Amino acid sequence: MSSSGDWIKLQRKIFSRWVNQKLSVVNIPVEDALESFKTGVTLIKLMEVLSEKQCTEKYNAAPKMRIQQVDTASKALKFIFGRDDKSCGVEMKNAPSPDNIVDGLERPVLGMIWAIMLKYMRFSDDEDSLNAKDALLMWLQSQTSSYADVEVTNFSTSLHDGKVLTALIHKFRPALVGDWESVDFSDKNANVERLFDLAHRYFKLEKYLTVEEYQKLDEPCRVVYAAEYYHGIAQQRKKDLAARRISKVIKLTIELDAMKAEFNESVTICTGKIKETQVLLGDRTIDNTMAGAKKRIADFYAYKEGDKGVILSEQLKLEAVFNLLSMKLSHNHRPPYVPPPGCSLEDIATAISELEVAEQERNVALHAELNRQIKLVKWDAQHKQRFEKLEAWVAEKHAFLAAEPVVASVSDARRELAMLDAYVQENRSVLNAAVAALKALGADLEREVYERTAEVKGREASVDSSFDELASASEKRRPVLDDHLAREVFKAGVEVLAVNHAAAYEKLVEWFKQKQSYLSEREAIDSVSEAQLYLSFLDTSDKGVALQKGSVFEQLKVLGADIKAKEYATEYSRYVYDKPEEIDARESEGEATFEALAAASAEKRQYLDGQLAREEKKEELRIKYAALSGAFERWSKSVADESAATTFGDSLAEVEAFAAKLAELDAEVVAESDSMRADLSALQAEMDSYQITENVYSKVTTADLDQWRADVDASLAARKSAYEAVLAEEREKDRLCKAFADVAIPFSAWISDNKSAITGSQASLADQLANIEERIANVANESQRLAPIDAAADALDAKNIVDNRHTTLSRQDVHVQWAQFQILLTRKKDQLEKEIELDKLHGLTQEQFDEIKANFKTYDKDGDNMISKKEMKACLYSLGEEVTRSEVDTIASEYGNGETIAEDGFTSYMLALYGDSDSKEEVVASFVLLNDGAEKADLEEMADIMKGDDIQYLKDTMHDGDYTAWTEDVYSR
Repeated sequence: MSSSGDWIKLQRKIFSRWVNQKLSVVNIPVEDALESFKTGVTLIKLMEVLSEKQCTEKYNAAPKMRIQQVDTASKALKFIFGRDDKSCGVEMKNAPSPDNIVDGLERPVLGMIWAIMLKYMRFSDDEDSLNAKDALLMWLQSQTSSYADVEVTNFSTSLHDGKVLTALIHKFRPALVGDWESVDFSDKNANVERLFDLAHRYFKLEKYLTVEEYQKLDEPCRVVYAAEYYHGIAQQRKKDLAARRISKVIKLTIELDAMKAEFNESVTICTGKIKETQVLLGDRTIDNTMAGAKKRIADFYAYKEGDKGVILSEQLKLEAVFNLLSMKLSHNHRPPYVPPPGCSLEDIATAISELEVAEQERNVALHAELNRQIKLVKWDAQHKQRFEKLEAWVAEKHAFLAAEPVVASVSDARRELAMLDAYVQENRSVLNAAVAALKALGADLEREVYERTAEVKGREASVDSSFDELASASEKRRPVLDDHLAREVFKAGVEVLAVNHAAAYEKLVEWFKQKQSYLSEREAIDSVSEAQLYLSFLDTSDKGVALQKGSVFEQLKVLGADIKAKEYATEYSRYVYDKPEEIDARESEGEATFEALAAASAEKRQYLDGQLAREEKKEELRIKYAALSGAFERWSKSVADESAATTFGDSLAEVEAFAAKLAELDAEVVAESDSMRADLSALQAEMDSYQITENVYSKVTTADLDQWRADVDASLAARKSAYEAVLAEEREKDRLCKAFADVAIPFSAWISDNKSAITGSQASLADQLANIEERIANVANESQRLAPIDAAADALDAKNIVDNRHTTLSRQDVHVQWAQFQILLTRKKDQLEKEIELDKLHGLTQEQFDEIKANFKTYDKDGDNMISKKEMKACLYSLGEEVTRSEVDTIASEYGNGETIAEDGFTSYMLALYGDSDSKEEVVASFVLLNDGAEKADLEEMADIMKGDDIQYLKDTMHDGDYTAWTEDVYSR
């Protein structure tokens, strides 16, 4: 110090500044303490502020005269140095006199101010507590202990070059100083100048000293100057807290806005994916092939196992994001988030529900198509079976029509024609029944666009071609058979003439006798040909009678000539009498005469005509019986085929509905069977009336007819049994489906309800965590509910049941839902634990929290985890908090037992003091603090305290510095 006048001047300046700061709370400005104290009034006001006591001495509040000023100064000194409870008890060896005060003498008045400082810069009233200088020194040492190149031992030398106070600023605001290792401290003057700049930027400390003045400060002045840093930093820490609160709100708002945007975008993407999937599921295009139907079902189940799981996983992620968002909003005093239309979890759940409906519809459609393809394959097999039977029948008929007819008599010729007529009738019956049924089945397959329709059409074309060939062969065979019949009739006539000629020759002599015998004879006739033969004999006899009247011999010759002249010739055959020499021999041997008996001949003719008509009727009945019995046999076999091929439906509803159709079909078959059997019975009775015992056209017996009727009844009974078996199976399948639904649906609903309860919970974080932990602990028990679901699903799998009309849920759906619920529990637990940990720190960093605990342990000298009120005040002072005695009492009562406070109570108080509750009012208050009470935010000034990104966000979102409106906006969303 160059002279006593210099440091007296600096003390006066610095002490006056300190007095001004203390009296600013009562709006009493002080430029020069010594001048302000001369009346004694300002001195009393200072002591009232510092001691929190009222001066009990009556004094003149506006003394004008010296005597009044001395009196007031005297009362002020008594208030300052008095020892009673009403006085302040400041200690000073050589207290100033009232005249010193009134005269403004520097040394005694400045000494008094220093004594007052030492008293009220102390943090305890106890005699053994640290004084202000030592407490401040300890604070400086504590705050700069992490700087290896900084040593604080005293105020005289340690603060001389400004490095200690620069380190102090770097401790709390490193960005202002920069990289500590890079700071150059070689120039002491530059160091102090930089310190002034830093202090002004950090806590607005005026540059009220020059570098030279700073370096001339004595120890008391350095204590007071260092105290400026203590108070400035303490005040700035409040601003730091305010800045941190605003930054936290900004960070939270950005995070919440980002989460909302992410949620909305993810919901939009998810719902878009769901809608795309719904479109794909709604595609009812079919391949019309069995392979295509199977592939589409395989693709559907691949979707259920793959893409559906991805969608459900996306839903779970969305629920987790929304849960976290809701939790953060609730915890940070924000209103619940209401997503835009179409973006809520309910919208997602609705979309998923609609997707599952589409899945069920798709599942039904795919299995309907598969069942249709299975049905078409069965129809195709039936078509092929019918075709093969028709081909076998055609082959048989081809052989029949191609066989060379063996005809040696009229009877043979008539039988061949009757067989051809029976074939024609059978052919017509087959065309009307079997072929028509084949083509009806083919039409059904074509209408269903069956994949092998070409093969079906090919078979039908083959049948048509075969029947065309049969028709052609039949048309060719008929004229041949007609020719055979005509030829045999002609032949029989010629042979009769020859026989007559021979008979005439041989019996001419005994003609009359034989004639009588002949005309009286009644021949037993068993066939048409016999009847025709005997009639021809009668014709000959009649001619003989006529000849008897004429020239027998001439007629015999005429007959012989006629026989020899007879010839039958067509494009198919030729016939002439093969024994003409016998006729010639007889004619040469003699003549005979005969008498005709007209009456006998007529009688005989009548008899023979009757016999001919009867035999023709018997032939007609035999042919009709063969046709009807053949038709009955074919029909009974077709009933067996149709009954065996009947399908009853692909679902319980269809099978149950088929019962009426089955009864209708059975009734139709029974009616047709009764009708056909009645026709055959009537025909058999008519044949019996003609005593027909043999039938060359059919070997069918009554036993055969009865058997075929029994076969029809057996086919119907078998179909009925098959229907009842299918019905029982479908009912069993439906029971299994319902059994699965009865266990799957409640469990699925339980999961959904619990997810909703967790998502929408408004309980405290701790209560929510307890609830989640309880649910996690109960997972094993709840997992047991999957056992009956799996058992029911196994029963469905054993029956190959894939379509369940009672629920859209599958085993996989329930397992995925349960797995997602467990993931939700785990994620929710993690989220809650993190939020609770953050909540415990009330927005403080871990470093700040650790500093609070470390300071507590420093003042817990006996290590009992408790500190006294005196120790607490010292601890708070070391943390930059200067509190009054009454405030200490309040803290000890609220967070301790009134006399002491434990570590948990102390940290709770500090968290309450430093932590952020981030209410809207607190955020506004933070803006007020940072802007020194201004109604508009000065973002350029705030940039010294807050991060650049935060300032830029405020610039982008705050209109005209209106922080109140800005706060209202962020807390409204």
